[in-house]
Amino acid sequence: MPNDKIVCYLYTVFDPKKKLIDFINNYKKYKPGLNHKLVICLKLLNINEINKIRKYLKNTKYIEFIDPEKKNDWDFGSYKRISEKFYNKDVLFLNSHSYPVCNNWLKKLFVHKNKENVIATTSSYESLVDSVKLKNKFHKIIRYIKRKYHFSLNFNKFPNPHFRTTGFLINSKIFLTYIKNKKLEYKEDALKIESGKNGLTNYLKNGIENFRCCQSTAAFKKLNLRAQTLKQTFQRCIIYHKLCLAFRSRKPLKFC
Repeated sequence: MPNDKIVCYLYTVFDPKKKLIDFINNYKKYKPGLNHKLVICLKLLNINEINKIRKYLKNTKYIEFIDPEKKNDWDFGSYKRISEKFYNKDVLFLNSHSYPVCNNWLKKLFVHKNKENVIATTSSYESLVDSVKLKNKFHKIIRYIKRKYHFSLNFNKFPNPHFRTTGFLINSKIFLTYIKNKKLEYKEDALKIESGKNGLTNYLKNGIENFRCCQSTAAFKKLNLRAQTLKQTFQRCIIYHKLCLAFRSRKPLKFC
């Protein structure tokens, strides 16, 4: 049987080396429980930086993917190119904030995975619409109103449950269908994909049978999570998942 499970770790020029070290240390410390291929994606690094990383990873079995894009198109741009290379594979995308924290971390995720569903970190219901704050200065009011209106065109108000790019497990064909023609020039483009009205989360909800936002129930008893069914009118199954036992994210979440 071909190995179609991919774990993709994204390391960029903006990340301190300690994050890569922590990931590799924990990756080696905790058994995944399933055979897979580890892909390390290197983004916006020069050849000297890449050579240093290669020396550090010399005792690690992995596939190196040097992202050919020279401009920063955020995590999603790299994930798009990984999806093109590993087409129609189940890929666990991890950015530098995530790393394993228990044995069988990959097995625990794939217990609930099939070709049609998505397992992803969530728990942040943040909305950019509600994140705009009015400063205590009169001349800031007009700017506040403009920003509030601008964000309301593209983002739902709180609560706005959505995937986090810290980690999500998805079939690359499904992801590529959504992402292939998306603009990724500015930071707001990436935010629209992550939590916007036409973002990845809402795209996948169109045609999903049991839409679940996981916080804790019997279906996830082994993972100490519960699931609350929000909608049951879709055609496939999606699971929002904090991955709290399988992964730890060091990136602070405002709404947890």
